[in-house]
Amino acid sequence: MDKFTLTKNLIQYVEEYANLENGEMDLNKFSHFLQKKCAILNATTVNEQAPRHAESQIAQMLVMMNKYAKQYFKVILEGSVIQTIDELVFLIILMFEGNKTKTELIQHALQEKTTGMEILKRLENLQLIFTVNNPQDKRSKVVSITDVGILFMTNIFPKMDKVSQVVCGDLSETEKDHLLHILNKLHVFHNPIFHHNTQKEILQQ
Repeated sequence: MDKFTLTKNLIQYVEEYANLENGEMDLNKFSHFLQKKCAILNATTVNEQAPRHAESQIAQMLVMMNKYAKQYFKVILEGSVIQTIDELVFLIILMFEGNKTKTELIQHALQEKTTGMEILKRLENLQLIFTVNNPQDKRSKVVSITDVGILFMTNIFPKMDKVSQVVCGDLSETEKDHLLHILNKLHVFHNPIFHHNTQKEILQQ
C-alpha cells in the first residue's frame, strides 16, 4: 500500500470514527477503533483464503474417516480367519463381480502389486479363494472365491451392514445421497491417477 492510499483510508476511518462519536475526537479511543478495524480486515483476509483451508480440512477428515472405518471393521473381524479390511475387500470384489485375473483384482482393490500378491497368498492358504490358469492368457492366473469363502462372506454380511450404518452416523438420506455423489466424483478423479501411477507428477505441478 502506498502513502496516498494509506492517507485516503486513514481519512475515511477518521470520518467513520467521528460519526460514531458525534464529532468528539479522542486519540486513545481512535487508536482502539483502528485496532478493531485492522482485526476485521485480517479476518476478511483469512476468509478469502478459506477454500485452501477447507481443502486441508477435507483431506484430514477423509484420513480420519478411514481410520474410524478400519477400527469398526477390526472389531467385526475379531476372531475370524481374516484380520484386515484389505483381505475383506478382495473377497467382496470376487463375491459381487466374479472371477478376475490377479492383476485385475489387485488393481480393482487399489493395492500395490507386492502387497496384493501377499494378500492373495494368505487368502488361498485359508482356502477362501483359488487360482487357475487363465485360458485366454497362459501368463496369468484367474482368481475365484471358494465355497468356504462364500460361506464366510454370507456370515459376515450382517456385521458389514452394521458397520456401514455406524460409519454413516446420523446423516439423513438426503445427506447420504449428496455425500455419495461427492465421493464418487472424487473416486473418478483419483482412480486414473492411482492406476497410471502419476502421483508424483500431480503433486509436483
